[in-house]
Amino acid sequence: MGIIAVHDDDFLWSGSENLSIAFLEIIRGEVVIGKESETSFRYLGLQLDQKNDCVVFDQTDYARNLEFIKENEPVDEKRLRGKAGQLMWLATQTRPDLLIRASIVASLATESRTISDMRSNVKDVNKSVKWAKRAELHPDISSS
Repeated sequence: MGIIAVHDDDFLWSGSENLSIAFLEIIRGEVVIGKESETSFRYLGLQLDQKNDCVVFDQTDYARNLEFIKENEPVDEKRLRGKAGQLMWLATQTRPDLLIRASIVASLATESRTISDMRSNVKDVNKSVKWAKRAELHPDISSS
């Protein structure tokens, strides 16, 4: 018994040793496997670490690599929606503390009607990015 998750060309499985052997035999017969990892690896932007009898996952690296929108950068609805998507990914996967901020950023992206509106919203977007990065400074958030 076990579980298999597939996203494009990324596979994740967990289960009995028999499942692993059978699954790998089938997959190796069909595709070239670029990299295999156990106990500690990245999958779809999540860092997964098997520790004792549990799996711990976080997105500290993902959050650390979020970029601020620079004051002099061009900004448009697509850029604001992109930031909203990045924040929502964090919020829905590992950082529920970001849900409200991500929702606000998403609202700003859809409510901004003019370039002036979008420019004024950059400050709020960057505050949310800063909040997302703060887990790096507080290990109790990223390790719980």
